[in-house]
Amino acid sequence: MRLPLELLGIPKEEQTFRARGWLERLGLARFAEAYPHELSGGMRQRVAIARAFVVQPSILLADEAFGHLDEVTAAELRETFVTLARESGATAILITHQLEEAIAVGDRILVFGRSAALLADIRVGDWPAHDYVMLRESIQSTLQTDAPDARLRDRER
Repeated sequence: MRLPLELLGIPKEEQTFRARGWLERLGLARFAEAYPHELSGGMRQRVAIARAFVVQPSILLADEAFGHLDEVTAAELRETFVTLARESGATAILITHQLEEAIAVGDRILVFGRSAALLADIRVGDWPAHDYVMLRESIQSTLQTDAPDARLRDRER
């Protein structure tokens, strides 16, 4: 937990203070001395979140960060991650193949096709919740055809 801070040259006392603060914030204070094999998958993911935030980054990249967890734990940690990112003012980039996850937590969804071509740039706030079914269908169509769905282009600005 302290290694990123040590690499940044932060004094040891500050490393310990910040690491323990983040572990406490994520409900892991009593596991501060535990080994990784003693933690559940959700607890290990909470440590990873704490490790990411302890260095006070301006940008966070989460690549399929919650895909290996059960859905209840994943939903809880997604919410925690997004809340912490917003509170800290950091930009969070979540890479996911789960449309529900992208729509639920994203402000903006970028859909890439073959050869990493940008097929759609979707601002979730432009879509009222009652149109989310159409949004899902449009994204799926875009991915299947490797071409932007007309319903997505109609909303782009």
